[in-house]
Amino acid sequence: MLEHVRPDIRIVAVREFLQSDMRTGEIDLDRTRRLLAAIVNDSMQRGVYRVMIDARGNPTGLSTPDIVELVAGAHSLGFTPRHRVAILRVRPEALQRAKYIGALASSRGFNVRAFDDYETALAFLNEDLGPA
Repeated sequence: MLEHVRPDIRIVAVREFLQSDMRTGEIDLDRTRRLLAAIVNDSMQRGVYRVMIDARGNPTGLSTPDIVELVAGAHSLGFTPRHRVAILRVRPEALQRAKYIGALASSRGFNVRAFDDYETALAFLNEDLGPA
């Protein structure tokens, strides 16, 4: 059963914040960090602490050190332990990387999980929420 998206859940496509250098094609972590921080800040101002990062069909190009750097700096981006983040991936190798991100973030006190199914990810975000 397909659940509806509540107004207190935000869905963000990776392309909204993942930026690359036009000349080299490499990920521009500084620009990516700034855009992700702006998304988090905007969400918090609206009282939204549940976020789905939809990375289906988007190869991120993030290396493991890039992932570690972004997760390690999650506090400075505005993420708090109050946030609940679902990372949605479909390809098995991408799902493994998303699970790694989730485990790394969880070890730093964040509630992050990876999913390969939209409805399951949405159910995770809806857990413990009262009526919309």
